[in-house]
Amino acid sequence: MMREKSRARRRVRTRVALFLSLASLAGLYLIRLLGAALHAAGLSAVALSTAGTLLCFLLPALAGLFLLDGDQRGLIALRALSAQHVLCLAAAGALFVGPAALLAELPGAALRLCGAETAQAAAVTPDSALFLPMLLQSALLAPICEELFFRGYLMGAFAKAGRGRAIAAAALLFAAAHGVDAAFLPRFLLGCLLGGMARRTGSILAPMLMHGCYNAAVLLLGFEGASFAGRSLLFCALGLLSAALCFAMIARVYLARANRAPVVWGGALSRKETAKLAAAVLAVIAAVVVTEVTKP
Repeated sequence: MMREKSRARRRVRTRVALFLSLASLAGLYLIRLLGAALHAAGLSAVALSTAGTLLCFLLPALAGLFLLDGDQRGLIALRALSAQHVLCLAAAGALFVGPAALLAELPGAALRLCGAETAQAAAVTPDSALFLPMLLQSALLAPICEELFFRGYLMGAFAKAGRGRAIAAAALLFAAAHGVDAAFLPRFLLGCLLGGMARRTGSILAPMLMHGCYNAAVLLLGFEGASFAGRSLLFCALGLLSAALCFAMIARVYLARANRAPVVWGGALSRKETAKLAAAVLAVIAAVVVTEVTKP
């Protein structure tokens, strides 16, 4: 009897997680399809990205905690990190830009070796006035919301399938949520590293920190890294060097003592708390949309 109940709970956990994952992906792709129309209506790229992040990542995470009862809810543990963990995770996140860029270039390099012509990506030079809002959105808001969903909720929902499978499943959905393109493989590997760091440290803060530093580095290089375009030898050398340093930082975290800090907050939210958070998120989304549409 107990086994049957446990299996039924596992099935419910998996189905709800898959449904929320598909709903999140569908929402993201719908926002991208309607991006031009929404931008023409007055929404800036930063506001659109903020609304999409809250709607497609934070709300599904809260919905998962709201719908699942007791031990079925994904565990979101919040533990303090040591200074060593903070420095290593921040450095690893920023340095992962190098191997990610190399891996993203592999499909184009293979096509060029075969004689095919490939379009060169244009340098990203957005308005400098948008730099601070974009930095706050990509390096602070996005990592918090995405990690709560992928590493906080989904890894907990898939935990019964095994640690490795739970990490891989969350990483696969994480990569798919950001688009199926040349950068899919590095995003999947980044998702695996984020999941591994969450498991090793026992804190959702670890992947949030690493993810935020990675996004900040990507944004900074988008503004200032165009001068490396076309310098293949230097590009490869820097990529390989940053890859070595990145994995050295990750190895340092794995070899360090296990995180024994007490859990500041973990487990499940009550339904009333979850409903309040969801209402606050919807209010923020509405405020962003109204502000952007009504601005002069």
